[in-house]
Amino acid sequence: RSEIRRFEMQSSRILPLLLVSCFYTLSSSFFDFLKSPSSTRQIENEAKQKDLRQKQILKEKVYQEQVKLFDSISKSRGIPPHLNEKYSGSTFTCDNGSKKISSSLVNDAFCDCADGSDEPGTSACSNGVFYCINSGYKLLSIPSSRVDDQICDCCDGSDEGILTKCANTCNEAAARERSELDRKTTAYRSGSKERSNLIDKIKVEKTALASQGPELNAEIDRLNANKSEYSSKIKELDEVIQSRKSQRNSVLSDKTKFVLNLHQMNLEQSTQFLSSLLTVLNVDGHDESIFGTGHVMQDEVKPHEEYTEEEEQSHYGAEEIIEDGDVKTVFTPAVETTESKSQEDSNNNQKPCEVLEFSKNDHRLGHLCSVEDPLAAIQSLIYTVIESKKAYSEPMLLLGFWTTRHTFAGSEEYARSHLASELADTCPMD
Repeated sequence: RSEIRRFEMQSSRILPLLLVSCFYTLSSSFFDFLKSPSSTRQIENEAKQKDLRQKQILKEKVYQEQVKLFDSISKSRGIPPHLNEKYSGSTFTCDNGSKKISSSLVNDAFCDCADGSDEPGTSACSNGVFYCINSGYKLLSIPSSRVDDQICDCCDGSDEGILTKCANTCNEAAARERSELDRKTTAYRSGSKERSNLIDKIKVEKTALASQGPELNAEIDRLNANKSEYSSKIKELDEVIQSRKSQRNSVLSDKTKFVLNLHQMNLEQSTQFLSSLLTVLNVDGHDESIFGTGHVMQDEVKPHEEYTEEEEQSHYGAEEIIEDGDVKTVFTPAVETTESKSQEDSNNNQKPCEVLEFSKNDHRLGHLCSVEDPLAAIQSLIYTVIESKKAYSEPMLLLGFWTTRHTFAGSEEYARSHLASELADTCPMD
């Protein structure tokens, strides 16, 4: 017993040492195994193989599910009701007649017909046609390439079902379309009623106008009968008006010559008066009706000494009245003075180029520098302007301005302002 006891005591001391030694040996071997390159690649390869096996298992499951789904596809999917008989036989003939196949090959997700008619319920054929039944709404056709594309094209969702599910919205679509149709129907009925009312109104007006037809035709005949009479009267009145205008212009022209008393003006005054008159009438130096070829006829001037005794009396007499219809034009002739006569005699001896000096270099009067008697030429040209332009108010206004202010500076603006005002047909008060 003592030996056994001693052995047990020695064993209890040695056993922990043995266990520690074994553990150390095993740990070193294990860590050495992990550190070796071959063991690392082996672990990675095992992990990859495990991942590939899992993916393969998943693919097989998906394939099996797809096979089950395709097998579950109805042979009548995507077929419109009016073609059910064509697809219900034991065989199927392609629409283009190129091939006859077993009906079991219809909607089998494989395109057998070139025209795609054997796959109306799948997307196997790119040129096929899928018909949405859309119960409660309306039949709709779409390209079969849109079938099972995870986009709901049919309101009843019949184009999907394998990869995604679509809610049936045909009732809502039908309700919206019926509402829009009711709105259009109501608008049409309202417009139709309004159209009927307008037709009735037009009929009444047409009847009323038709009853007035004979009376209006009689009035037209009466007016046509008097048309020639009125036309001849109008022509006669036009001739009378033109004649009176011509007479008035002739009288005004003669009276204007007397009233102007150009023979009382010297060369400076006449030159300034002509320049102002041309400016007011907007006459340029190229107006052939006034300047002709550029020469002034001096024999058009009628010297003061050549007036007859009757003209002298009329010129120096009391106010003269020219009657033109209901209009009376009153002229107050000017009175010739000895001073104005002497100014005229002295001005006849002035140099011709003084015309430009007096007119402030008015280029329109440049040709007058070469004439022998510029005063007579200017007075002749004034009468020519008045006759050619039928201008009577303008020279009167310029003369009145000169008479009251003793200058022609500003006379153009004065005349234009008065002629543009509402009092153009009256004599100015200033």
